[in-house]
Amino acid sequence: MLIQKDAKGYLVQDFYQDTQAKQTDPFYLKDQRDIASSAAHSIFGALTEYFPNGKVHARAFFQENKQLMHASFYDAEGSLLHRIVKDASGKTAQESYWHSAAQKALALNYNDQGQVLQVSAWTAQGAEIPAESCFAEGLMQPEHEDDACYQLLLHLDYQLGRIADQQNEVK
Repeated sequence: MLIQKDAKGYLVQDFYQDTQAKQTDPFYLKDQRDIASSAAHSIFGALTEYFPNGKVHARAFFQENKQLMHASFYDAEGSLLHRIVKDASGKTAQESYWHSAAQKALALNYNDQGQVLQVSAWTAQGAEIPAESCFAEGLMQPEHEDDACYQLLLHLDYQLGRIADQQNEVK
């Protein structure tokens, strides 16, 4: 829903259709066509999304060039599941994932060329995954897809996608 148009752009806010509970805090768009889009591409500044239960689903910040600079994603109970932070140039990123509130899963630094710079990973039971099994090729998209940390990353991203899909299913 459009709140106002000003010098910054279009200030909008989304609500769940069936309950009218807020789905987002107000946020800015540069492109008017994105107002009616469920996948806006011109977001800039801060964005906070909520689950239907009122808990935060995601907090993110976008530069005016549409580049995501940092984001945190939570489950419906409020536990942090994923955090990404990019440096000021946007050329390197640090990502962290959690199996649960108490158990970190993956800590990963990489550059914009897809090269893994540093990684640590743990199983859901808390055992550290050996470094030689973690992105051994040094790439985010390894040729050998049986890499333990690559498989863990795919699993964690799938889980985050399922949570996002559930959040988006409710209108």
